[in-house]
Amino acid sequence: MPDTLRFTWSSVIRNLDSGAVIDWFSIRFFSVGITSILASSFAAGLNTGEFGIALRVLGLGLIFAGASAVGGWIFGLLFGIPKSVPQAIPETGSGGGSRPMGKVNTNLEEISDWLTKTIVGVTLTGLTTLPSYVWQSAGKLNTFGFGWPMGGQLLAAAIFVYFTAGGFWIGYVGTRTLLSQLFTKFDRSMTQGQSETILSKGLDVKPSTDSEHGFVVAPAPNAEVAEADKALLSVPLEKLSTPQQIAAWGVAHARANMLNEAVVALESALRSEPENKEYSQALAAVYIALGRIEDANKIRSKVSLPGNQLLDMFYALYEPPPDGFAKAIQLGKQLNDTIEEERRGIFHVWFACAYGQQYSHLMVREGGVYDEVVASARSNAISQVEAALKADPGTRPLLLDLWKPKPGARDRDLADFDPKDVDLSKLLEPLTLKTE
Repeated sequence: MPDTLRFTWSSVIRNLDSGAVIDWFSIRFFSVGITSILASSFAAGLNTGEFGIALRVLGLGLIFAGASAVGGWIFGLLFGIPKSVPQAIPETGSGGGSRPMGKVNTNLEEISDWLTKTIVGVTLTGLTTLPSYVWQSAGKLNTFGFGWPMGGQLLAAAIFVYFTAGGFWIGYVGTRTLLSQLFTKFDRSMTQGQSETILSKGLDVKPSTDSEHGFVVAPAPNAEVAEADKALLSVPLEKLSTPQQIAAWGVAHARANMLNEAVVALESALRSEPENKEYSQALAAVYIALGRIEDANKIRSKVSLPGNQLLDMFYALYEPPPDGFAKAIQLGKQLNDTIEEERRGIFHVWFACAYGQQYSHLMVREGGVYDEVVASARSNAISQVEAALKADPGTRPLLLDLWKPKPGARDRDLADFDPKDVDLSKLLEPLTLKTE
């Protein structure tokens, strides 16, 4: 039992101690109520001269009081259930528009909302008849229960009003304070372990010729991480509080191909911890999958991320020439004998892009004069195109777009080659013939 002698409202307000308020109220509420029922049963016995009526008033009064308190508590719970507010996610390329973020399935919230509106509506409609209805019901309870002609009806009405109102207050305040805090603490403890599991493996991207931007987010590396991803996908972002949880939420959504949601979460986590390499690496990976290479490069320029030569080669293609393509060519030569078979096709595409950039740079520098150096760059680019097609015939559409890009296309690494180049036509023209 709390030390009620030390209880002061100023200290409670200063410390935001909702538990002290509930304790203070509950002790007085039940003490006064139960004492009143005991006194009423004693009075009933004296008034009627029958010991049995006194016991009946006491027993039924306590049961009715408990039922009224529980009923009021349930209504307080329904009215006190907090509502989740969905956040807005910016739409990529929408000029500042937004769309609502998905939220967890909250059937209890919907039931609570519907019941509370119905209860309030019915109560307001029958507000004038409610007192007479309560009084008549109290009379029936006395007739078939208490059996105390002098005061049973008044006692039944008083118990109902007193304990229902008190139970409602306890249910409402308890739900809005203690219960909400317990749910939040439970959610945090659940998501904490999942967040650690998800972030322990990080986020990776893998080259893909089927992707518009050349990359897709790699799937979960094992079953444990996949299970953690699945669990965190069901939690709304507004329920999370720590940067670690928010970042893990973003990584899980990235692996579920919800890249815009992932960007929102990871950018938020990185604002809280700007030097965190895990968050930086994950956000850079998502930017790459979205084709936002400049944004990924900005992160790499600020934070030293773990090395990945294949990604470094790709990044170099977007750096200013001649340093950019020179770095890409150097990395390509280092990787040529060690690159994995499943990535060899896209690797040779990028190698061809590096030589294509070199060819364009030399042609501009030499004023369009075709010499041995320019011829070597052209020959190397065509050799890499041929190697890419041999490793993965699915790279043909990508190579054709690089050679004959659509108007406004950003990637034009082979666009300075003659549109009627004999060697490129021989390698890539079959697709052109099919599409014409």
